[in-house]
Amino acid sequence: MKTNLSYSTMNAVINEPHVWLCKQMGLKTYQTNAMAEGKAAHRIIQDHVSGVKINEALAKKNLPTFSIVEEKEWDDRLKTTFEINDKYSFHGWLDGKEPERGDLLEIKTGKSWSVGEFARLVQWKLYAVGEPKYKKIYFVNAPRDPEIWMPETIKIFAQDLTPEHAKAAQDFITKAIYIIEHIKEQTLNIPHKSRYCYYIDCPFCESIQ
Repeated sequence: MKTNLSYSTMNAVINEPHVWLCKQMGLKTYQTNAMAEGKAAHRIIQDHVSGVKINEALAKKNLPTFSIVEEKEWDDRLKTTFEINDKYSFHGWLDGKEPERGDLLEIKTGKSWSVGEFARLVQWKLYAVGEPKYKKIYFVNAPRDPEIWMPETIKIFAQDLTPEHAKAAQDFITKAIYIIEHIKEQTLNIPHKSRYCYYIDCPFCESIQ
């Protein structure tokens, strides 16, 4: 059976290799207040773009509609997968997609993102590999608190998908797999509190619950 890798797992492995060991030990993860607030903000944005409930602040931005958005956690309609090699495969869940236009949707809430930060984000490049029929991605960035949403605090970027993005995704995958397969050789310099580790009772670093 192949090992499924997600963006969040690979990103954590690259930044804190010990999280892979926590996963292999079967430790459970916890959810922070920020994560819960982010999910709630995602729901508002997804309801808006799908026409379920229009948000006044988002309505002032030039954001296209998306006919497929998350209706439940781990919505199969938004799952994207692809084979990496004979040992690994990738899986992830999109925030939305519009098949008729060939557009994908990625949402980030919390910190304010720049165009450059969005361009460097590998997550959407992995999704693009898994959805080769799609040619464009829209990125929506807003604070976690909808009470402070306004045109000035909501950012929308759009990016055409190119073969160069697939190459960046592959480089990211290669780096993560190398670390996983050489984990015993890694120097695990664990900080007192790691923002990449959300495992309960992690033996390598102090929990931030």
